[in-house]
Amino acid sequence: MLGNKIIGIILVFLGLGFFLQQANVIEFRELISVYWPIILIVVGVIQLLRKQVSIIGGAIMVIIGGIILGNRLEVLPNNLSHYLWPTILILVGIWFLASNFGENDKNVNTEDQISSMTIFGGIETKNASKNFKGGHITAVFGGGEIDLTQAQASEEGVTLELTTIFGGIDIRVPKDWKVVVTGVPIFGGWEDRTRPEGDETSFKTVNIRCFAMFGGIEISN
Repeated sequence: MLGNKIIGIILVFLGLGFFLQQANVIEFRELISVYWPIILIVVGVIQLLRKQVSIIGGAIMVIIGGIILGNRLEVLPNNLSHYLWPTILILVGIWFLASNFGENDKNVNTEDQISSMTIFGGIETKNASKNFKGGHITAVFGGGEIDLTQAQASEEGVTLELTTIFGGIDIRVPKDWKVVVTGVPIFGGWEDRTRPEGDETSFKTVNIRCFAMFGGIEISN
């Protein structure tokens, strides 16, 4: 849920800024061209506070945002500004290497709800809850692999909210789950590849709400 709120706030902020630009109130394009790295810093700080997915990723995002912002404001010495992009490439490389050495959530858990957010990173998790209720998954410039094949739906039902922006989410569900997908695609989309098996009277209905912007979501058994 927090991930969706962050994305919503950013989109509202950008939309309002461009609206004021068109109304000749502010020079939003000029402001955003200089101060856009603040978005990276804020998101990185949020990841550090939440301690989810990758603490290293959050710290590196703050560092990259700070370096780019310092360069935009011309507060970095000229000799250091020449090393801006090589430094960023190195930090991003460390970021991806760290994610391959266990920063992702790969453990089997039995929580009844899941709540994950990744930005420039990845989520890989397996859930084996006996009373699974659903949750929220957000992937921005990243990906998620969610295995629910061992989970059992709660009597109240299951509701999943999946959000991806410039990323992708692959989710696997049990064969006795009947998936109902709704949502909003913006230059993106989703594909329901599930094929329920068994007695229809025993199917568990699962509601999946998708928001895909320049990204994709795939649901399978």
